[in-house]
Amino acid sequence: SKTSEWTYITPLYLYIENNNKKSHNNGHLFEELAIVKIANFTKDFNKFIENQYTFEPTPEQILGYIYAILHSPSYREKYYEFLKIDFPKITFTKDENKFNQLSKLGLELIEHHLLRVKYTDEKLIGFKGEGNLIVDKTNYDKKHNRLYINEIQYFENISEIIYNFEIGGYKVLEKYLKSHKNRKLNYDEITHIKKIVKSLEETLRIMELICILDK
Repeated sequence: SKTSEWTYITPLYLYIENNNKKSHNNGHLFEELAIVKIANFTKDFNKFIENQYTFEPTPEQILGYIYAILHSPSYREKYYEFLKIDFPKITFTKDENKFNQLSKLGLELIEHHLLRVKYTDEKLIGFKGEGNLIVDKTNYDKKHNRLYINEIQYFENISEIIYNFEIGGYKVLEKYLKSHKNRKLNYDEITHIKKIVKSLEETLRIMELICILDK
């Protein structure tokens, strides 16, 4: 039997065309096409947020809070089975200070996941070995914390927890290298993998902070 996969896109903002009628100096009307930007929240949700806090969070702050909760280890453990079959349900804290802290951490996490953070070279892992740079027979050596792309060349200083880190049920690094099987990595791709590793390290650090707050 055939199986299908669904992808749901939930943008933070919607951009809607709005025709406004304006008047020339001579009295004749003309239509001006304008694009209106609105937050992609329901009226009921906006009302809930209005009653929940004494201040009005920006859509970005709300997104940051939701993103933080979705990366809370306690949340993931508690709703592990439920998240497999349904949309995640988010509980909003009434503690405004906690909301702001979690929102800030969530927004920071988003920046790392989008690789918008500029990591200095000294903070990135190394790539060792002389070879053809072709991805073949990938292997993780947990004794020496090395991720081999072939028999000779490898990324160093990759902890086991980073190598095993999963998103969407897939090991991030393993998934990336498999998608480049039998291909030669160029400089930008090698640098990209280094940045992914650093992003995962920062993800674990931030998730620990989220766990402390989300109790």
